[in-house]
Amino acid sequence: METRPPVLIDRIVRALIPPASREAIIGDLWERYRSPLHYALEALNVMPFVVASQIRRTWNPPMLGLQAVTFFVGFGGFAVNAAPLDIPRWLRAAVPTIAAMIALVLRDAYRSEQNPMRRAALDVLTAVVFVAISQTALFALSANGLVSADWLLTFPPRRAVFMAAGLAMVFCLRVWADQSVPNTASDVSPADLLREYHQFERSVLWRRRRELIGVLGGLVIGTGFLWQAADLTPRIGWAASTALALAIAWYLARQASVAPLPDHSSFTSSLTLYRRELDRQTRVLRSVAWLWCLTIIPPVVAEAIGRGLAISQPTVQPIQVGGYLLICFLVGWLYVQYARTLQQRSEALAGLREPSSSAGIRS
Repeated sequence: METRPPVLIDRIVRALIPPASREAIIGDLWERYRSPLHYALEALNVMPFVVASQIRRTWNPPMLGLQAVTFFVGFGGFAVNAAPLDIPRWLRAAVPTIAAMIALVLRDAYRSEQNPMRRAALDVLTAVVFVAISQTALFALSANGLVSADWLLTFPPRRAVFMAAGLAMVFCLRVWADQSVPNTASDVSPADLLREYHQFERSVLWRRRRELIGVLGGLVIGTGFLWQAADLTPRIGWAASTALALAIAWYLARQASVAPLPDHSSFTSSLTLYRRELDRQTRVLRSVAWLWCLTIIPPVVAEAIGRGLAISQPTVQPIQVGGYLLICFLVGWLYVQYARTLQQRSEALAGLREPSSSAGIRS
């Protein structure tokens, strides 16, 4: 009687189990092995629970929500005043958005790469592949007359720019999400502290890049509305919104920086600097969490004044305002969540003692 499954079946089962749980699950399956069929059925029976458990561990609602809205905007879900379709635009954008989110959720559960940049690039590539698969399926259904051709995405130049910016945004979000800080402060050596501080620096840097991409996208949209506005009142509103966005971006760019560790600094001084920077970034994140919501106020006020002055063509649509406020809410939620993590790390390091063998820390 065989005591282990065939190599091919075992490799397939290993590939389908998330890496974090793979060895433990495979060990249990080998202990209960009776035949190749029994092994495969046991694996299929346990796999949904293992995948669901891993998804719950990697679940980050504000991060996933912000990525979903980013894809939805890129696919034209909030587009208005465009050519009519057989289906609502939000519904057409929802299909590839759901496909992209399935890809990202599965990537979170199955990821095993160590390099954050490589991980993020594979995440984005996987999402693009899933979107392409969904569009291919819709194309096949459309070719056979089962669904309308309006279900298929189109990418005019303006939307292609938004989609490219959206993919860059998702990439920055995924890299930033990997730059996490430890949860415990036990057994932190000088080398560990140095590595953690540099990881913290990279986290702030990628947050800054994400904000820069968001600002550029907002400026493109605001400039477009400013250019299309036919009356003075909406132009003033969008000009004020653009200026406010630039002011916020300048403020965040100044705050999103971390002081470098001095050369040959002691463990105690490096730890003090690290905790000070953690506390400063915590205050920054909490103070600016909902700041972007202010930029929608000038266009809305201008719209209200314009209606009072009998401007016939609206420049601000409720669906666009709602979408922007949703993005601001998710960003704020994410910032508050990350600020809480930084505060907990600072508190965990408060009672850390200098190792007796510690000499100095090189940056």
